[in-house]
Amino acid sequence: MNSETRDKIRAFNRYYTKILGVLNRQYLGSRFSLPETRIIQAIYHNPDCSAKDIASMLNMDKSYLSRVLKKFDRQKYIVRNISADDHRCEHLTLTEIGIDAFHEIDATANNSVDEMCSGLNENQLSEMVDCMDRIHAILNSENNMIKEIEICNFSPEYTDDVINLVLHFQNDGTRPHVTVEDQPDLLTIVDSYMNPGGNFWIAREKCSGTLVGSIGLMPYSDEIAVLKKFFVYESYQGAPYNTGQRLYRQLLEFAMKRNFKTILLDTPRNTTRAHKFYEKAGFRLIEEENLPLKFSHPYSDCDFFILKL
Repeated sequence: MNSETRDKIRAFNRYYTKILGVLNRQYLGSRFSLPETRIIQAIYHNPDCSAKDIASMLNMDKSYLSRVLKKFDRQKYIVRNISADDHRCEHLTLTEIGIDAFHEIDATANNSVDEMCSGLNENQLSEMVDCMDRIHAILNSENNMIKEIEICNFSPEYTDDVINLVLHFQNDGTRPHVTVEDQPDLLTIVDSYMNPGGNFWIAREKCSGTLVGSIGLMPYSDEIAVLKKFFVYESYQGAPYNTGQRLYRQLLEFAMKRNFKTILLDTPRNTTRAHKFYEKAGFRLIEEENLPLKFSHPYSDCDFFILKL
């Protein structure tokens, strides 16, 4: 890199940090510094993440992160829960006070962006966002960083990929073996999920098209639907991809727009991590005999969950 190019990049960095207001002790006039806001945002968007996850996600010094987390402990912004899978690991979650702090930060940041862009017309906004996307793509490509994951509607050419994903998790050796014949909806996703008024989404690498996750919403009545086939390959779970949360948000937004009132789901009894995810999302455990309707599921030994929208 020649000196002129380097100077232009540094000048842009100085300009943009000034625009963002990151040089002040408190970020955007809030009571938090910029690193503190990033940590709160990371925990909000990645419930049950670990300190190690946050350090990796934010590229943050671990000792500094530890000091901030201790401060948040004292201020009751976070709670720490020992991992059921590894007692050496603590999962971090925001308290109600912490969630309120996140919403305060989020509203302030949105207002700041609105104010910064208030003088731009739609064409200028579109051009600016395109430039941001281009910078992001170039830096990711040059540094071989995180792959970009996109969420989109299922299409039939991904049938085999979805089947491989689902069976990969279902037949992991911890539960009875199942096949496609036990769940024929895998062969008729469009007819079973999408045509009746539900949907089925896949997560895939944007560049290669490789499938990395799936989730489906199968309608059983005008008001009740069942969440099915929610799986994400291990490398794409948690930070920095958060593929599962993105898939779930897509499903939840769709369900609310379609005015479904109830979402049901089943999980094998030994899937502790999945249970915690659903409970945190607002689902509650329900006995099968108390379900509002019966639906198909590949295992006989299941826990059932219900969410009222």
